[in-house]
Amino acid sequence: MSSRHLQRSLSDSRQQLSRIIAESSHRPPSPMSGGNQGSVPWGNCRLVLSSAAEGAYRRHSGTQVEEQDEDMPGGIVARLYFSTATHPVIRQILEGFELRKISLPALGVQNLMNNRGPDALVGRIPGEEVHSGQLLELCRLCHDEGLTLVSRTRDVDVVLVPRNPDVAAKDSLYFLVYATNVKAVELCEALRQDKQVAVVLDLDNTLVDATLDEGDTIDDDDLQWIRTDVETSTGQKLEARFAHVPGSEDADARQDRVFVMAWTRSGVEWRYRVRVRRGWGMFRAHLLDNLDKYLVFLCSKGKKEYVELIWQGLDPGSRIIPRDAWHARVSSTYPDTLAKAAHKTALIALSCSTVHDQYAETHLAAPFICIDDSPDTYEEPYRSSVLLVEEYSPSDGGPADTGSVMQCITDKLSEYWEATCGELGTFAWQAALSFSTAILGAMQRTPMESPDALSYLQDRCAKQGELLWRQITVEYVLGSSAAATGFDMKKEPSIDSPKSVSTAMQGSGGSLSQLPHRQSLDSRKESIDAPTADEMRRAAQRDIESLADDLVHANMMMQC
Repeated sequence: MSSRHLQRSLSDSRQQLSRIIAESSHRPPSPMSGGNQGSVPWGNCRLVLSSAAEGAYRRHSGTQVEEQDEDMPGGIVARLYFSTATHPVIRQILEGFELRKISLPALGVQNLMNNRGPDALVGRIPGEEVHSGQLLELCRLCHDEGLTLVSRTRDVDVVLVPRNPDVAAKDSLYFLVYATNVKAVELCEALRQDKQVAVVLDLDNTLVDATLDEGDTIDDDDLQWIRTDVETSTGQKLEARFAHVPGSEDADARQDRVFVMAWTRSGVEWRYRVRVRRGWGMFRAHLLDNLDKYLVFLCSKGKKEYVELIWQGLDPGSRIIPRDAWHARVSSTYPDTLAKAAHKTALIALSCSTVHDQYAETHLAAPFICIDDSPDTYEEPYRSSVLLVEEYSPSDGGPADTGSVMQCITDKLSEYWEATCGELGTFAWQAALSFSTAILGAMQRTPMESPDALSYLQDRCAKQGELLWRQITVEYVLGSSAAATGFDMKKEPSIDSPKSVSTAMQGSGGSLSQLPHRQSLDSRKESIDAPTADEMRRAAQRDIESLADDLVHANMMMQC
């Protein structure tokens, strides 16, 4: 299917959605001034602005945020309409709101991919005038300047999206409330704009085999040490060093490479012998040649100083991840404050949160692939994004590696990029974007008789979001071949019935050695599990048509 046909299909769908929204926007409103609060739960809340946001509001409106006695708490009092699906943090006092510009389509699609629509609505308290006027002015400020209000907590980022002020003045509902992770929203927006896949690498037993070294196998005088520094999880700088073992520093892309590394902390020297998985040089070259396609992250269960030093040995000169980006792209799940390493999540792996944060389960609205030897290092909801790699542990008597595993990873990474960021992947993303943008736009511009439509839209987003998110998971895209093993690349594909990674692991007692052989890329194109271009287009078209029906029903509910 040509790109022109895909674009035409998407354009037709967009026009269809625009007509629905436009028609609903011209229906006569039924304002809530009479006090119709609907049947959804509600409670009063207090919005407290940061000093900077309060100053901007004061300049815009010419008034103080609130005209109360000094003994009274500050902020703007409002009514919060929510549902059983609303994040619990949103039902508390919302403090420290900053004015911030956020891509609303990106915010909408991020929540959609997590089976969520707007979490709540902020409106007036019936009969109250002073704070309602302040809410309307705040709504107008944000709308006119293209801004949102953002409050960040350990559990969630709360984002208030302004509705159209003229509509809000009629139905007294001023803001849509989203519970999200702003870093993830911005990261996913950047990945989609640049057509990049977020690639998360693991270290131990995936790329390297590291063992404690007593220093008695190699004389330090025979090593050419490279002096450097690393940082602990508490920010302490440590002097460190690493050196290639003689005879391995000039190894080509498909030969073993070994280096020794050491650092001292609290008077104790830590020294490791690191054996690099054969084929890493070839894979590193592939990443460097395709930095426009891949944004590489590193997430390990090792201590932070250990992770940073190994990475310097793997990526001399910090070419894959520039050193000034380590804070945003290199992470450890084993800080000094924990007794053992924590499980990985999507947010932790992409440095959008830390192991101490309590964010709810959050999927990424962008292509995301984790290369790891063990799915158990990730919490269960994220294992469908793991490309499972055969364990690399020669020091424990593990199987020898000829370099075929890294070659397999390279092939699968290219296949995943094509399926998610190529022509068809871009079309599927546009379908999801149209879906979420239409819902957000309708909620912003359509007058509501009551907030009851909130629960309905949350339900529809939950159903559609699950479908759209799974279409970009590694398990869905790569199907039964979502594992990188030491297969013989010359063998014919297995005729065994297809299995998911999880099914194959259960059947083999947790060993990858019994997984079906990887199919070639050509044979996978003919696999009954792999959808054709026409099937993907028709599926996306059905999703958009389903959304059109949803919007019709939602707008009918808003007016009834």
